[in-house]
Amino acid sequence: MVSIFIPVYNGEHYLRRTLDSVLSQTYADWELLLVDDSSTDASYALLQEYAQSDPRLKVHRKPNGGDVPHAWEYAIPHLQGDFTLYMSQDDTLAPDCLALLVERQQQTEADAVLPHEVFCYSDGRPDEGIKGINGDTSPVITGIEAFRLMIDYSISGRALWRTEVIRREGITTETFNADELAQRLWAAACRTVAFSEGKFYYHRGNPNSITECLSPRHFEDVLTNARLLEAAQRLLPLADPLLRHMATAYFQVLYRRMLLFLQEQKGIDPAQRMRIRYSFRQSYHLLHRDATPSGHIMRLGTVAYPFFQMIALRRFLRMKYHHIPVSYDIDTIYILHQLCR
Repeated sequence: MVSIFIPVYNGEHYLRRTLDSVLSQTYADWELLLVDDSSTDASYALLQEYAQSDPRLKVHRKPNGGDVPHAWEYAIPHLQGDFTLYMSQDDTLAPDCLALLVERQQQTEADAVLPHEVFCYSDGRPDEGIKGINGDTSPVITGIEAFRLMIDYSISGRALWRTEVIRREGITTETFNADELAQRLWAAACRTVAFSEGKFYYHRGNPNSITECLSPRHFEDVLTNARLLEAAQRLLPLADPLLRHMATAYFQVLYRRMLLFLQEQKGIDPAQRMRIRYSFRQSYHLLHRDATPSGHIMRLGTVAYPFFQMIALRRFLRMKYHHIPVSYDIDTIYILHQLCR
């Protein structure tokens, strides 16, 4: 059996289309686990309405956690299927998607099978999204290879996962997008990963999606980046050039977020400011020994390092991010460093 997991929050405008696409699957051996995050619209009533017509729909309601990782944490103990597929509340499946995913898994005995992830935009523009490896769905690769390819979205992070892998590896709720880290760690824990022609329609442009609505919690993505680098350093050879590229790119994102925080912090709730500063500090300590903004490895002492780094950063910011309206004087650079002490 396949467990399909959908977290729900104020999704009444999208849910009928999503639920109907699941009910239309040609493969029938599935359960649909719907976890409502204390919606304030009619979502919960709509879920109950659908559940009354099909016992495969199992509806749960939990206190608001505000993100997908908390919903995953709630859902994992309730998964009954041997394999699990995650969907957002506005995603849809082609009628034969599950059938093709299950067929491919049985052919390859893979721990994860990735669908053809088709991007759908609110303006209707076409986008083939991510299909296999460069469009080829025939390869069967190792979990570590999948982990590496998922880092920059060369392959999709959506998959029909062996539920045992999800249970064993779990998920952290440290950041709002910790599910992206979890997907990659689940991939790394797989013996093999395969690809399918089954189409999974990933809908983008939903203005109510947490990935679309900018909020103070988006500053937390720097910590997800740092945790991903930490995992990559553990799983990949230390000489792998991808590690240096990741460290440099994530370090740059960290400082961009800190500059933005300096501009916006007065309008952010004090408790949220503390959480953001925590993310900055944790990220900084994980990243600063592996990269400088110019992309060079720098392992100086804890006393000398900040001084040289701030000088390099000042030059880098003027070259790269001159469009951000922040004064890059020494006082600003010092404040940035203080955020991470």
